[in-house]
Amino acid sequence: INDEEKALVGTFSTLKSESFKTPELRIEFIVNQVEGVLTEKEIETYKSGLSNLKNQITASNSSGFNSLNFKSKSEIIFKAIELENDIGFFMRKTRQWSLRHFMTSEEFMTKFLKYEFIPGRHLGCVTV
Repeated sequence: INDEEKALVGTFSTLKSESFKTPELRIEFIVNQVEGVLTEKEIETYKSGLSNLKNQITASNSSGFNSLNFKSKSEIIFKAIELENDIGFFMRKTRQWSLRHFMTSEEFMTKFLKYEFIPGRHLGCVTV
């Protein structure tokens, strides 16, 4: 995935999400997932979906995805997720990994889920 495509995937993956500090950027996480989780055939499908979606967006709006308003961007993404072709595969995987990156961040887990990283913590000075 080249830098221009990374920027577009980054835009798709962070369109409407909270921003939490993480050791790696969301796009880095997604690229690692593409390289480490998908088979060669799935990688080709993923890249094909990205390319086809980019071409569709360019055909319908010559100034690009980033020039669209939030509502238009959301409509494109939600319609793409429902497709049963390579574009749908691309968007579903990107959404899945975006959510995983967000929901497994330390800040989200500790502030919102009240998760404790030490299981079975012992509170010795608690009155009974």
